Amino acid sequence: LLSDTEISSKIQRRNVDPNIILPALINSGIKDEDALLAFVTSLFNLDCLVTFNRKHLRNNVDKINIILRRYKLNEIKIVLPNEI
Repeated sequence: LLSDTEISSKIQRRNVDPNIILPALINSGIKDEDALLAFVTSLFNLDCLVTFNRKHLRNNVDKINIILRRYKLNEIKIVLPNEI
């Protein structure tokens, strides 16, 4: 679990603006909550984001990674639980 303080600190250290990145993800059709999960996964350079959500999240990984790269963030890998 990550606290809002840890996320804010990481945002400052990485010098990224979530007020630009999150709307870019959302405006591309990514659900609000999925945009936040993708952003935090990239921000912390996590190994992967594990989800049961194929339709709205997993199937949009290419679209998500294009936006993350545009803002010089790490690409993410989205996997299903049985793929771990």
